Amino acid sequence: MLLTVENLSLTFDKKTIFNQASFRILPNEKIGVIGNNGVGKTTLIQILCGNLIPDSGKICFDKNVKVGYLDQYMKVDKNLTIDTYLKKAFLDLYQKEAELNEMLDKMGQTDDPILIDRYVRLTTQLREELENKDFYAIDSKIGRIVSGLGIIHYGLDTMLGRLSGGQKVKVILAKLLLEEPQLLILDEPTNFLDTSHVDWLVKYLKEYKDIKFNNKEDFESILTTFLPKGYSGKEINYLFKLSEKNINILKEMDYKDISNYYVIKNFNASNIDRYIKYEKNSSDYKDIVTKVNLKLDLPVYTDTEEVKDADDLLVLVNKYNHLPKNYKPSDLTYLDGAYGNKVPMRSIIKEPFLELQAAAKKEININLMPTTAFRDESFQRTLYTNYVNKEGVEKADTYSARPSYSEHQTGLSIDLKNIALSNVRLTDENYEWLHNNAYKYGFIIRFPKDKENITLYQFENWHIRYVGKEAAKIIYENNLTLEEYIDLYVRT
Repeated sequence: MLLTVENLSLTFDKKTIFNQASFRILPNEKIGVIGNNGVGKTTLIQILCGNLIPDSGKICFDKNVKVGYLDQYMKVDKNLTIDTYLKKAFLDLYQKEAELNEMLDKMGQTDDPILIDRYVRLTTQLREELENKDFYAIDSKIGRIVSGLGIIHYGLDTMLGRLSGGQKVKVILAKLLLEEPQLLILDEPTNFLDTSHVDWLVKYLKEYKDIKFNNKEDFESILTTFLPKGYSGKEINYLFKLSEKNINILKEMDYKDISNYYVIKNFNASNIDRYIKYEKNSSDYKDIVTKVNLKLDLPVYTDTEEVKDADDLLVLVNKYNHLPKNYKPSDLTYLDGAYGNKVPMRSIIKEPFLELQAAAKKEININLMPTTAFRDESFQRTLYTNYVNKEGVEKADTYSARPSYSEHQTGLSIDLKNIALSNVRLTDENYEWLHNNAYKYGFIIRFPKDKENITLYQFENWHIRYVGKEAAKIIYENNLTLEEYIDLYVRT
């Protein structure tokens, strides 16, 4: 039991707000309080948080429960960056890391075998504690949350003092989610979220659960099920973090089938049957997990999904994810193109592209011009059909997208040309500069070299895609495709 409320009563200004109200909250329950303005929703939260005293009644939290409350009016240090503020959610772990490093330093300064033995035991204990609490995955956790809530587009090095009130609330919410309290109390958390981020939060909260088991029975159930199968303590700890559904899936699996997967960052227990089936195509278990998660174990244009928010900067459109029929961005603008035409694109990418264009001119004296950016569904259909008629479906699919499956339709992609060249779009030297600099302006090479087995399109040195500076930096530094980035940093 996380919380028990018994016989709660409160009268305010001669109006009865609560009269002998009683309820309880169990671990992993999701409870919504609905009602018209003024009925007492926020008042109830204020009572639970100890900010209001009821007339009568009993409120009892489990003595070990960690409570998190979204306070939209919380004061934050305006001189902190978003990244520094979010990492305060893990302050106790950073303190343990500092303690570990201090002990390692001391161990290196002594020859006393007794002291060395003591330091070895203590550092081992601290290392295990840090690993068990996923200390070394903090950046990944932060990446998932800030991507899901749209915070990544502000820039994680942005000072809190430069954020609007609504943006600050989103950052406060992100820190609260990172703290992973057993009892999470949210008062109208969607006030400052757009549709895509509301959808993400709803999904996150549906899956939200305390990562620790709260009672002896749950703990023993896991141990008695998995220890006899050969699972280590580290693996058992991993299992504690899974949903009940995924635990039940793994209960039916042989240890040897799962042992190579559980340690992989983006392992999804619900895909385990497909991982095992796909093993015959690869001996690299990380590769197996990524490709199966991205549906690359399935034939193209099968088991496809319509994207939930086509306007999102990180929308993934490929041979498994398509745009809504006849989708067209509402914020199109135009730039001068390579052939004297006006090229339509999302307004949000106009200024970043002009900055990229100016940098290319200044640094290597080339004139990068867009040949095409946004294409509507009809245009893409005509283009794809012409390629099919010319070279057949199989060949056309290696370089042209089918209608509704082209990310050009998002308005976030641009095909480039160095207008000084007549027969080619970009030289190798042009591309080398573009590859090493595009991320600084929020762009990535969408179909990079040696990643054809992920993107399922041939290398295109002229095709860039806007994803925002933070995502672009991660993608560039880790040599990722957009597909891999979303699987590792965005998807739950």
